[in-house]
Amino acid sequence: MWHKPEQRPQNDCMTEKLLHRLCNPNQLRRMTRQSTFERGTDYVQNGRVMAMEYANGVLTAEVRGTQCYQIKLWIRSGALQASCTCLSAAEGAFCKHCVAVGLLFGRNDF
Repeated sequence: MWHKPEQRPQNDCMTEKLLHRLCNPNQLRRMTRQSTFERGTDYVQNGRVMAMEYANGVLTAEVRGTQCYQIKLWIRSGALQASCTCLSAAEGAFCKHCVAVGLLFGRNDF
């Protein structure tokens, strides 16, 4: 499910567009291992990304895996940043859950 707030400040719209551009398959593939990217792609194809929302410069979503994980994607200093509640992300990896959210967000049209 995709929710977009109706009214946002101009700079938030620019941040959203930059986030959209950074969430392209080539960029996401560079941020992680190939096997992790492929698993993230599988998560998108299997409908595991739930309740995705963009607000105040942060994309949030829930992804169903072995449990439900909370994901956040945002821009800092022009670079894509991510957090997830899974163990891989806690160890510093750009995990399959973040890949899945990024891929789904990146393919949505404005």
